[in-house]
Amino acid sequence: MFFKMSRIMISLLLCLVLLLTLTGCEEAVEPIDLSVDEELAMANQSFTFNMLRMLNEEEGEHNLFYSPLSISMALSMALNGAQGETREEMIRALSYQGLELEEINVSYAEYQRYLDQNLGTTELYLKNSIWIREGETLKEDYLDIISNDYLAQSDYLDFSDPGAADVMNGWIEEATKGKIKDMLTPPLPADAVLYLINAIYFKGDWANQFDEDQTFDTDFHNQSGSVSSVEMMSDKRTVWYMEDENLQAVRLPYEDEKRSMIILLPDETGDIDSLIKDLDEEMFNTINDRFYEAEDLILQIPKFEMEYGTKNLNQALKNLGMVIAFTGDADLSGIRDGLFISRVLHKAFIEVNEKGSEAAAATVVEVLESATMEPLIFRADHPFLFLIYDEVAESILFMGKYSE
Repeated sequence: MFFKMSRIMISLLLCLVLLLTLTGCEEAVEPIDLSVDEELAMANQSFTFNMLRMLNEEEGEHNLFYSPLSISMALSMALNGAQGETREEMIRALSYQGLELEEINVSYAEYQRYLDQNLGTTELYLKNSIWIREGETLKEDYLDIISNDYLAQSDYLDFSDPGAADVMNGWIEEATKGKIKDMLTPPLPADAVLYLINAIYFKGDWANQFDEDQTFDTDFHNQSGSVSSVEMMSDKRTVWYMEDENLQAVRLPYEDEKRSMIILLPDETGDIDSLIKDLDEEMFNTINDRFYEAEDLILQIPKFEMEYGTKNLNQALKNLGMVIAFTGDADLSGIRDGLFISRVLHKAFIEVNEKGSEAAAATVVEVLESATMEPLIFRADHPFLFLIYDEVAESILFMGKYSE
């Protein structure tokens, strides 16, 4: 035993000597620890479930899938240029009430730097970029925030070039490992000034993978009442589990034990719409706190692959109270005067199988110039005709001319 341990120690020492030689005896870089901002985490959860309700209302019985973090981060970049009532509405929509914007920016910066370490076996990447119309001048303070706190790549593009959309689409495709493609369709709007883009990519193997030989075909009862055939993965194992009178929940960790998939399953008489309506950050954290290790649980979940989008989030965000930002009255003067948000686009992809999960999403915030419009004026200061019209009978009852 001593001889075996000695050989191991010698091997470790040799590896250490080799490492120091290759690095010129530089000091090892300490890994970055992530300090979680609990208030921001709760705000993001609140936004997640609010957005879920909005999208569920739009989609009805159809599937939906989105990245609330991607949406929040892209809109937070825009928020840094918002002022006045536009800013207040965006803060409420993103559930940032009570939070300082600088605190939000710093937290996002720390999270990205933490992810850039690529610790563990799970792949998780967050990327930001800002694309500015060639010849355009934006405020330096704003560009500094986007560069320093959001680690955003900054590029100038000739938006009138038919290939400009392909350049941004190519960036999104590369950042999401080819999973999100063709979000922007040329030609770009002639009055587009900038695009704020976030991309997120995730790939993780289960801590306990499913045996492909145990996967079987079975029926899945759709929300509409119809029945479809699915491939159902199956295993008997110890699982993090909780249940109450309305639902069951499982938490399936990925290999690095830092991330997991949580599945919430209403009982057979339950209604998924009711669960979505009731689910908020308080309920979610109660579920999380109640997980326990259940032994010999028969776990069965379907394999599936889903692509969602490209989805226009404008209406969902308006329903959450972010209205002015989409109008000519928007105040994004922190970026530059005379701008408004034209579209917030989102696209997402997920695949779940016996080995693990792969998911990606991207959010595009399109910012245009506000049109300078003369106010409409009706001044009857010269001869005019007038009439009295019956709307029901579609008949003119009286008609006249006023000329003096």
